[in-house]
Amino acid sequence: MLKKYRLIALDDESPSIRLIEKFCSENEQLHFVQGFTSAQKALEFLSAHKVDIVLLDIEMPGMNGLEFAAKCPKDVKIIFSTAFEQFALEGFNLSAIDYILKPYSPERFHTAVEKAIRIMELESLRKAEEEILVKVHYSNRRIKVNAICYIESLDDNITIHLTDNDSVTFRHTLKAFMQELPESRFIRIHRSFIIAVDKITSYQRNKVVVGTKELPIGLQYKDSFLLATGNLG
Repeated sequence: MLKKYRLIALDDESPSIRLIEKFCSENEQLHFVQGFTSAQKALEFLSAHKVDIVLLDIEMPGMNGLEFAAKCPKDVKIIFSTAFEQFALEGFNLSAIDYILKPYSPERFHTAVEKAIRIMELESLRKAEEEILVKVHYSNRRIKVNAICYIESLDDNITIHLTDNDSVTFRHTLKAFMQELPESRFIRIHRSFIIAVDKITSYQRNKVVVGTKELPIGLQYKDSFLLATGNLG
């Protein structure tokens, strides 16, 4: 099944948003989620929803596109859209995927989004290949990082819970093991739990659901968890 990538548009001109929605409908890998004329409303949406690509106008009243891009979650792919070519260098300094000048053709639009999709596919492949080595009893076991749902601490042991309902228990501390994990992909939510950010199903202020497992959020980790979830992709 072909993966679909979620795109939102931010532009102070509604006709531009409608055109972007039309272009998205022509690409079977794109799902147009929503268009915004308000940067603040778009940021609020990003804090609560998974988005892959933002097509972003630069010249807008209030918060402009460059300021908006600086506040976006780091894994969201930014494509700038503007009538002003002089903003290109600053846009690329913000790690934009592409920069398209208005008025642009459907072909130019699709070239930009397909570039973003290729980058995300390569990132996904790289993540799928990442492994960590753990010592279980007297042997070593390789575990794929993207198969980890959450890690649980009990006494002097930790248990890694995996996507296939398998688990691995070995002697280690949660604090030390956290140092071995990719920092952007895992977060500690409790003295006894680390979770994989991309396995979060839902969350509230005091609990998080990972797959079908409901886990508590410890008081001392609550602020950092809420801050991190405000930056999820």
